[in-house]
Amino acid sequence: MRNLLLAAACLEQATDLHPRVRHEIKARTSRLFPPRSMSAARHVADIGGPMLLGLLPGPEGLTDAEAACAVVAASRTGTDAALPVLARFRGHPSLALRRQLVWAWHRFDTDEYAREIIAHLDETDLYFTAHHTGHLRALRDMGGRARVQIVGRYHPDQLLEHLDHGRLTHLWLRDGYARHGHGGQEWLSAFPRLHTLVLPETAPRYTSTLPRHLTVVRESDMSSRG
Repeated sequence: MRNLLLAAACLEQATDLHPRVRHEIKARTSRLFPPRSMSAARHVADIGGPMLLGLLPGPEGLTDAEAACAVVAASRTGTDAALPVLARFRGHPSLALRRQLVWAWHRFDTDEYAREIIAHLDETDLYFTAHHTGHLRALRDMGGRARVQIVGRYHPDQLLEHLDHGRLTHLWLRDGYARHGHGGQEWLSAFPRLHTLVLPETAPRYTSTLPRHLTVVRESDMSSRG
């Protein structure tokens, strides 16, 4: 497959290629692009690498599912060349696709991806995933976000420092948090608009120390990120 992708990527420069060969290459690659499942998207990305970027169509003419698969394929290359491709999809209304764009943030330079992709995404119902405190800082620099998902375990003092106190309404602690003597009330009450806390299945609810207006939701009740 790698040889096929390489041949397809070189078609524009191969001006002397026999028409029959050109047609055969296009016919074969048309079965691969757009990828029509997440597994197919990961497969072509892992085999083709950056050379597949010029072969990805869309978002025009793609279903929501196909567009999301194209985003997965492009983002898995993790190269700067993928940013213009991903930027084509940043105005897409699909929540599943926007989730994929947010999740891919950790594969790229924090600030550049924030400028080119994150800053342009429709925030409706979207959790902005932070894989490290640099992501949280970037979100605050953009004015904060109402919904934030934290990947990894952090001390509450770190979350108090980096999360936007004025905008946060939904907080998803994917891996819980490092308590080190903290109960829920001491730090969660610092976010006056926060009303939904998503916790992993194994985390205690801390019901005796949570603010009364806060609702705890388990990850099993959340829709999958694909």
